[in-house]
Amino acid sequence: YHPSPAVVVRALELFERSGRDDFLAIARRLLAHGDHEVRAAVLRAQTRARPNRDTLEQARASTTAPVAATALVELAAHGWLEPQAALEQLERLVEREPAVGRYIALAADGRPWPQLVPLLIRLIDAEDLDTRRQTVRALAAMAAPQAIPALIQHLSDREVREEVRDTLVAMGEDAFRALERALADFSLPECVRVHVPRTIAGFRNQRAANLLLRHLCSEPRGMVRYKILRGLGRLVTDDPRLQLDNQRLDESIDRYLVHLLSFLHWTVTLERGAAADPQRHSTGHELLLDLIRAKYVLALERLFRLIGLRYRGENVAQIYRGLISEDPTLRSTSRELLESLLPARIRDATVALIDDLPEEARLAAGESHYQPEPLEYEELVQRLTKGSSRSVSYLASYHAAEIGLAGAGALPVLSRDVLSGLPRPARRRPPATAALEPALKGAA
Repeated sequence: YHPSPAVVVRALELFERSGRDDFLAIARRLLAHGDHEVRAAVLRAQTRARPNRDTLEQARASTTAPVAATALVELAAHGWLEPQAALEQLERLVEREPAVGRYIALAADGRPWPQLVPLLIRLIDAEDLDTRRQTVRALAAMAAPQAIPALIQHLSDREVREEVRDTLVAMGEDAFRALERALADFSLPECVRVHVPRTIAGFRNQRAANLLLRHLCSEPRGMVRYKILRGLGRLVTDDPRLQLDNQRLDESIDRYLVHLLSFLHWTVTLERGAAADPQRHSTGHELLLDLIRAKYVLALERLFRLIGLRYRGENVAQIYRGLISEDPTLRSTSRELLESLLPARIRDATVALIDDLPEEARLAAGESHYQPEPLEYEELVQRLTKGSSRSVSYLASYHAAEIGLAGAGALPVLSRDVLSGLPRPARRRPPATAALEPALKGAA
């Protein structure tokens, strides 16, 4: 009886889920309500409580598409209308009024009508957000395996990502296997693959942990590796009983140490080269140097995530926060804790990365993991143009053209996806513990 249609629709939804039918006597009058949202909602609630074929046949003839669509789904789901005929009528309604897709999904939620799945898969691409969300919920209730590939593709849709994740996890083994294939499929767009690890972590079991850790050691894309780290962190936080292979973690820690020390090597080479020849000190040089420092900061945070996974009995996150603190006493205490925690094999190299020493001295302190080869300025720039990092490759190519480096070729075109993936540049200062980027604190 409420004057607000939204309140009436919500009340009907609650009655529909409750399994009771004592609201029917006063709800039937709503079939003549002036708002089509209310008419469709009462048709769904009434059919769930006490299906009535005559009522549905009358509603099917309605000139209002949402009401007619609701009736068609219910009739086909109850076997009172041939499924293919109902599907053809629904497709015509969607073609004429795309907004009717939401009402189809609402009516299909929990209804055993597998022939409707292909239409629902198409509705995930609807422009209307409510339609996309409700369609994912309907597919979750149907547990239709054929929808899994489309759902994985829609992990790139930020507005329905959480619903898609929940649906994939609810689908169980079929979805897990599909996600395992997706994580290994480098032909998938990165905007999809980057959200696969977190979805796998949603299964919250040892198998998910083993899968993510295995890919951590082989994943070529930095952002996907980061998401794998986040997924592993979430898994062991939710269930501390899960076991992680320490050998694989040690291998990953060693790899990140080499990665970070190579950033220091590049930084030293670029700075010395610019000092030796002021003409190299160009805009491209500054951008390239800032980008490498920014990547150093991000990689350092990921190294400490790995250390936290390897030594789960210690509060590595707290140590890390202390190391990036502006309080000298807290930094010193955190460094002592880190030195006592780490084994000798990685202690010197790790401490060197967060030390306040000049970059040359820190690079030398990490020689147990990285021995820098003699590298000329032009040789480094040329090498960076062909590296695996797209953002570094683009800026190195730009700088190579600036300084007239032989074989630099045409300037690259910076596409939108590459620009959006660039880290925020670090300021012009050594990335020592006392002066790490403020963004690093938030990343911790």
